[in-house]
Amino acid sequence: MSELTRVLSGAALELSVEQIEGDLRLARYQYERPAVRDEDVEAWNKWPQFVHSFYIWALEHGRLPSQDEHAGLYFGLYPFLGEGPYREGLAARIRRAWPSLVRDVHLCALLREAGLTVSYSLEWDVRAGIDISVWPPVDGRPPLFIHAYVSTRRARRFRERKQYGLRHFDLPLKQAEAQTINGVWLYQAPLHTDRVRAAL
Repeated sequence: MSELTRVLSGAALELSVEQIEGDLRLARYQYERPAVRDEDVEAWNKWPQFVHSFYIWALEHGRLPSQDEHAGLYFGLYPFLGEGPYREGLAARIRRAWPSLVRDVHLCALLREAGLTVSYSLEWDVRAGIDISVWPPVDGRPPLFIHAYVSTRRARRFRERKQYGLRHFDLPLKQAEAQTINGVWLYQAPLHTDRVRAAL
């Protein structure tokens, strides 16, 4: 585990649903899916984690970064990636990852505000694709490990490569069940929070 992952894993990001949704309604948060797709960039999975710069921004500013802010900080942290032939494709990939990171933070807030005990570990996210851990009200039981993703064929294929096991719970988001704010698909309460509660 990198030192940055270790430090960020201990940091708490507790934005409210109201704040997240309010921010997303601002014009600068409008999600625009990039048209650029560099297959070399997509195929290589050794880029520094996009989630690091996202969480650093949110922790420092007390709000979610916009796509521009997220990409800007990423290239600020890793300036050597801002030059050369991969910059445009990498910037597009960072922008495509942004709504997923927003969705995870929003889901965490939804579950917390529904009265569930939740935690997020950057280490678990990076290593095992565990987006959120939800702790059961009964002492001694292991947490429920939530895998949150939009239910597309590509996302389902990617999910199949991640860890399965005891208390792992898939929470795919279907378009018909999503609330959409400025182009970002989000989970809803009580629909999705009740599914998690029932799985506990």
